[in-house]
Amino acid sequence: ALDGRTKALGPEHSDTLQTCEALADVYDEQGDLAAAEEMQRRVVKGRTKALGARHPSTQASREALADLLRAQGKTAEAKKLTQS
Repeated sequence: ALDGRTKALGPEHSDTLQTCEALADVYDEQGDLAAAEEMQRRVVKGRTKALGARHPSTQASREALADLLRAQGKTAEAKKLTQS
């Protein structure tokens, strides 16, 4: 599904990014925090490019990534991410 959306709509399209975010949630629920982090990073990158760093959706995505980072003990990186 993700590959199809990416090819059809592009990597920064809102539907593509929503799919990435849903996959990040699934990976998180399964305990695969590294895969969840990878997907959430993709969301942050795409939303930053498409919407700008200060857009509420981008900020929410950064917060979600920060939560994943904290869950993995990457507190310094999480703090830096939420302060930018």
